[in-house]
Amino acid sequence: MRSPHQRSATGAAVLMLIGASHLAAGRGYLGIGDAACMPQLPLIAPLGIHLDLLAESELCPEHSYLPGVNFGRVTQSFMVLSTTAFLAGLVSLLLALGAGYYIRHLVRSARDWLRTRIGIAVPGTALPHLPQIVATGVLVSDSGRRPYQPQQRRGPPALFS
Repeated sequence: MRSPHQRSATGAAVLMLIGASHLAAGRGYLGIGDAACMPQLPLIAPLGIHLDLLAESELCPEHSYLPGVNFGRVTQSFMVLSTTAFLAGLVSLLLALGAGYYIRHLVRSARDWLRTRIGIAVPGTALPHLPQIVATGVLVSDSGRRPYQPQQRRGPPALFS
């Protein structure tokens, strides 16, 4: 049985690999010009033509198409999603492997170093000469109270006697 840390590290690694593979695959589509013919599968081509991703041309051989009007936008969106998946997988993998602890320790030591070098005051010591508040006792007389009398638990209630 695998621990939760192993499962989260595996999931993060898979997300990172998916993002990296899609980045590598999509990089080839970024440099396509308007006159470049792209070979496509016959089952996918009608959908690409309908969505204006591909355009039919007599200059291209059979099962090849020119980039359509929306091809550039879809390619950019694809690259943004792939980059986001890669970065999210990388950050998740680093956190699953315990990098968060080391980053927190690094930030604390840098903060302490800056305090000693720059002289940043620690909260609570900024104004050391404030007068201290001291609690004093005051005698208060309460003449309206009755002395304590234990309740009698046997017999009828006191209202009926």
